[in-house]
Amino acid sequence: MIHPYIFYCNIVWASNYPTKLLKLHSLQNRAVRMVFGPTCRLSTDQMYKQINILKLDQICNFQTSEFVFKNQFNLLPNTFFDYFTTVSSINPYFLCNSNNYRPVACRTNIRKFSIKYTGPSVWNSLPPHLTQTTSVLLFKNRLKQYLLRNVMVV
Repeated sequence: MIHPYIFYCNIVWASNYPTKLLKLHSLQNRAVRMVFGPTCRLSTDQMYKQINILKLDQICNFQTSEFVFKNQFNLLPNTFFDYFTTVSSINPYFLCNSNNYRPVACRTNIRKFSIKYTGPSVWNSLPPHLTQTTSVLLFKNRLKQYLLRNVMVV
């Protein structure tokens, strides 16, 4: 019951300091523990994996990656047409990371929490088998499995 509320527009409201999201994170952990009951001795990480639910920070990475994916294939409104820049559009030389996105320069934390900065950072940290996927549904499924298996630090 709680998961859809945490998942809704997470990309907007969860772009914040981790300390500001601490109460919500502990509420999510408490709800997952209630599902398993008081006698369960599993760690919360194992509980999340067992019931196939993403944590708060993983949901933010999921939705950010989905936004960049949809931008890459022009599935977003026209306002986001040139929202991200690739390394190859700036550098004329062929580099191994020329298909990566370039994060915008930022001097303030407000800008650091924006999608223009976090989007390229999250996308560039994904493995190639995810970034080269062409189907939205396949990308979402693979990304969720990847996030449940790995701890993604950006």
